Amino acid sequence: MPDAGPDTGPGARGRRGRRAVSAAVRRPGAVARIPRPPSGPPFLGRHVELDLLLGAQPVPVVHVVGPTGAGKSALLAELARRAPGRVGVGAAAAAPGPLRLTWLRTALDALGADDTARAGPDAATAHGRPLTLEELERVAAALDRRVPVVLAVDDAGDLDEVSAAELAWLGRRCPTLCLALSYRYPSEITDRPVAALGAGVVLRLPPLTEQELADCGIADAAERTGGIPALVAALHRPPAVAASVAMHVARVRSRWMPQPAWEILRVTAALGSLRVGELAALTGRTLAEVLACVDQLVHAHLVTEGPGGHVRHRAGLIREAVAEQVSTAHGMHLRERLARHGR
Repeated sequence: MPDAGPDTGPGARGRRGRRAVSAAVRRPGAVARIPRPPSGPPFLGRHVELDLLLGAQPVPVVHVVGPTGAGKSALLAELARRAPGRVGVGAAAAAPGPLRLTWLRTALDALGADDTARAGPDAATAHGRPLTLEELERVAAALDRRVPVVLAVDDAGDLDEVSAAELAWLGRRCPTLCLALSYRYPSEITDRPVAALGAGVVLRLPPLTEQELADCGIADAAERTGGIPALVAALHRPPAVAASVAMHVARVRSRWMPQPAWEILRVTAALGSLRVGELAALTGRTLAEVLACVDQLVHAHLVTEGPGGHVRHRAGLIREAVAEQVSTAHGMHLRERLARHGR
């Protein structure tokens, strides 16, 4: 057959990308840079976290922590994109009960493990039992390499006791292995099995900075999103979808807080920046209650503080989404009460 020449036909870029991934998987430890699809939003920031997790000196256990929308899953996906064949990611939340080890099977696939290593998790899942020592050794053989390997577990707080024990064994057995465990808050795992794995480093994912957001291509991204990665990604979607994402982030991040916290979000959505004394008067709560909720809302990156003790929404998208739930009549009543308060 004559030489067909360079692969330049329709779909050539996708075929070259797949070959690059396949080559990296066939040669464990090889790193191939895979270009991001042009239609997808760019990955922003997190340079320190990426450098640490992909560094030449692996940290045995790294915890990746942040509230809903902080970009934990996106960070793990970016790790896999930057180092195919060296990073395997699985989601523990998607693998309860009889599917307990499917997260490990997914991670092993991404790491290019052979059938011998994958057979153990398959058999253990099928029979609802722990991995045997022989099966663990086969998995370890796929992970124990000359170059560092990252085994990442998203929603790691959902790991059961057996899975945590198996991970601990693999971590001790493989000196170049880094276990990356993501979940929302440290308090979430206090009484859960994953806490027994310890932590060499805890990476708390803060909002993205204005400098990092400059690369997203949207001029007012900082004001609209407050640097919350889920909202940054939502900016690239239709407005109705962005509003739904914003409301979800607000609801989930404030779900564990006392009721006055949501009242503060509603009032500041309707009226804008307010002093804590004004918030106390408008919500009918004590100043101590309001201050405690403001502390929690600031910690969750839902509100930010300004001069003179003012409090306002951190993200314009969330403010707009919450304001939609405040009727015109209620908004007028709040403004009248604020005027009577002496503003």
